[in-house]
Parts: sequence; structure tokens; C-alpha cells
Amino acid sequence: MHNLGWIPLINRPSNSDRCNPHWHLGLSSEGGRVVGKEEIRAYWTRQWAAFDPHVDPLAITEGDGGKVRVRVHQSVKSLEGAVLSDSEVLHVFTMHGGLIAAMHLEDEDGATAGPSAAFAH
Repeated sequence: MHNLGWIPLINRPSNSDRCNPHWHLGLSSEGGRVVGKEEIRAYWTRQWAAFDPHVDPLAITEGDGGKVRVRVHQSVKSLEGAVLSDSEVLHVFTMHGGLIAAMHLEDEDGATAGPSAAFAH
């Protein structure tokens, strides 16, 4: 799943006003979060202009409250090909009505994780 293969989903037209996802900026030195498909698209456009991220899902588990946890192997390279980070990361998606309502990162203990050090370069 190169360049986070879910990204085409934010380009898909939606007839629903409820599709206004909250997205954790964990792959960024920016920190914080963005809200809405346009802000998510702008965030990833900035990231791909500066880094080459690649994730491969390792495990997917569904939990209570519409939570889907996806453990991924994440490799981040500079645009010149230097490896900046090579690690496992836990992406947690909150689903609502079949759509992604929110995404954040968690550490091994279930606490919300901060921005990846790979993107601080």
C-alpha cells in the first residue's frame, strides 16, 4: 500500500454532509489535527512534497465504538531515498456510518501518540 493507499478515498465525491473526518497529523512536524477532506488532502499534498512514506498493514482489529486499529510497518524516506524512519505504528480509525470519522495514532499502551520523529527532519 504505497503512499497510504486509502488516500483516493478523500477524492471520492460524497453526498453526505456527515463526511467531515478529523485527522491526526502524526506523520508531520506540524502536529495537531485537521478536519475535513480538503484539509486532509492539503496535509498529504504537503507531506508527499517533502517525504516518501510507505505503509504495509500488519494486523487489523475491530473494537468497540466503531474503532478499527491497524498496525502498520511504516517506512519513511527523504525524496532523495535516505531512510528517515522504519518502524511499526498503530493507526486507529473511528468509523461512523461506514465512513472514517477520525484517525489518530496510539502507542503500545493505548495512549495517543505524537508526531513521528521521521517527519521532523
